[in-house]
Amino acid sequence: MVGDWTFSLRGNGRALVGLDILSWPGELRARAVGSHPGGTDAPPTDPVLGLAARELARYLAGELRAFSVPVEPKGTPFQIRCWEYLRSIPFGETRSYAEESASVDERAGTASRAGRIARAVGQANARNPIPLVIPCHRVVRADGSLGGYALGPALKARLLALEDLRVVGDRLIRP
Repeated sequence: MVGDWTFSLRGNGRALVGLDILSWPGELRARAVGSHPGGTDAPPTDPVLGLAARELARYLAGELRAFSVPVEPKGTPFQIRCWEYLRSIPFGETRSYAEESASVDERAGTASRAGRIARAVGQANARNPIPLVIPCHRVVRADGSLGGYALGPALKARLLALEDLRVVGDRLIRP
């Protein structure tokens, strides 16, 4: 638990492999992102999980802009490329699904392929096993609408606002 947030962290002894957001301030009930294989719950003395918990607390307090905890998400090669791209998006910035698609698949040039790749990117982001640390909330639609998020648009908007981005309704307001 970090403040009013409740997380489940999983590691493999070397890195963080899973993070479930179980509850957050303002939610009426706890919801989990889902179960992600590849690690086990470890005692709180595990140094990687301790670092993850400290960094999450600092991030949620507005004191941390980049996570240093090592991560080893399990996924397909395409998913791993998507998640690596997400980690390159700086705090307080967003990218579109189209930008992510172009970055992870250089062959996304044709309109029909680009649409398929953008959908595949959205699905990969939805399966992100380590949200916040791998910041899938920083990807929005090209028109500024928020797009999807595994735990819903309200939490996505809250996380973007935490990073000093302005969200009104379901839209990111660009300066």
